[in-house]
Amino acid sequence: MIGQPIIVEGYSSQASAANEVVTSRSRSVIIAHYLEKRFHLNSKKIGVMPLNATAPPSSGKDSWDGACIVLVANAK
Repeated sequence: MIGQPIIVEGYSSQASAANEVVTSRSRSVIIAHYLEKRFHLNSKKIGVMPLNATAPPSSGKDSWDGACIVLVANAK
Protein backbone atom coordinates (compact mmCIF):
# COMPACT_ATOMS: atom_id res chain seq x y z
CA MET A 1 0.00 0.00 0.00
CA ILE A 2 1.20 3.50 -0.78
CA GLY A 3 1.58 5.46 2.44
CA GLN A 4 3.23 8.65 1.27
CA PRO A 5 1.36 11.65 -0.16
CA ILE A 6 0.55 11.77 -3.87
CA ILE A 7 0.25 14.96 -5.91
CA VAL A 8 -1.58 14.89 -9.24
CA GLU A 9 -0.46 17.78 -11.44
CA GLY A 10 -2.71 18.79 -14.31
CA TYR A 11 -1.30 20.75 -17.26
CA SER A 12 -3.23 22.62 -19.93
CA SER A 13 -2.38 24.83 -22.89
CA GLN A 14 -5.75 26.56 -23.34
CA ALA A 15 -5.95 30.01 -24.94
CA SER A 16 -6.90 31.88 -21.74
CA ALA A 17 -5.49 31.59 -18.23
CA ALA A 18 -8.98 30.91 -16.84
CA ASN A 19 -9.52 28.00 -19.24
CA GLU A 20 -6.05 26.65 -18.44
CA VAL A 21 -6.90 26.48 -14.74
CA VAL A 22 -10.32 24.89 -15.30
CA THR A 23 -8.99 22.25 -17.71
CA SER A 24 -5.85 21.40 -15.74
CA ARG A 25 -7.80 21.16 -12.45
CA SER A 26 -10.41 18.93 -14.07
CA ARG A 27 -7.69 16.59 -15.36
CA SER A 28 -5.99 16.33 -11.98
CA VAL A 29 -9.28 15.73 -10.12
CA ILE A 30 -10.33 12.97 -12.54
CA ILE A 31 -7.01 11.19 -12.06
CA ALA A 32 -7.07 11.66 -8.26
CA HIS A 33 -10.54 10.09 -8.08
CA TYR A 34 -9.40 7.21 -10.26
CA LEU A 35 -6.42 6.55 -7.98
CA GLU A 36 -8.67 6.63 -4.89
CA LYS A 37 -11.17 4.15 -6.34
CA ARG A 38 -8.81 1.83 -8.22
CA PHE A 39 -6.15 1.51 -5.52
CA HIS A 40 -8.33 2.18 -2.44
CA LEU A 41 -6.19 5.15 -1.38
CA ASN A 42 -7.03 7.63 1.33
CA SER A 43 -8.31 10.80 -0.35
CA LYS A 44 -6.59 12.90 2.34
CA LYS A 45 -3.23 11.74 0.99
CA ILE A 46 -3.93 12.79 -2.61
CA GLY A 47 -3.56 16.43 -3.60
CA VAL A 48 -4.29 18.11 -6.92
CA MET A 49 -2.30 20.92 -8.49
CA PRO A 50 -3.64 22.70 -11.61
CA LEU A 51 -0.79 24.21 -13.63
CA ASN A 52 -0.29 25.97 -16.95
CA ALA A 53 1.42 24.46 -20.00
CA THR A 54 4.97 24.92 -18.70
CA ALA A 55 6.47 21.44 -18.43
CA PRO A 56 8.64 20.37 -15.50
CA PRO A 57 12.34 20.76 -16.36
CA SER A 58 12.92 17.02 -15.90
CA SER A 59 10.45 16.20 -18.71
CA GLY A 60 12.75 17.51 -21.44
CA LYS A 61 9.81 19.32 -23.07
CA ASP A 62 9.01 23.04 -23.44
CA SER A 63 5.28 22.66 -22.80
CA TRP A 64 2.94 19.97 -21.60
CA ASP A 65 -0.74 19.29 -22.07
CA GLY A 66 -1.68 16.42 -19.78
CA ALA A 67 -1.03 15.21 -16.25
CA CYS A 68 1.71 13.94 -13.96
CA ILE A 69 1.52 11.80 -10.81
CA VAL A 70 4.11 12.75 -8.20
CA LEU A 71 4.92 10.44 -5.27
CA VAL A 72 6.36 12.36 -2.34
CA ALA A 73 9.15 10.34 -0.72
CA ASN A 74 9.36 10.11 3.05
CA ALA A 75 12.47 11.85 4.39
CA LYS A 76 14.36 9.83 6.97
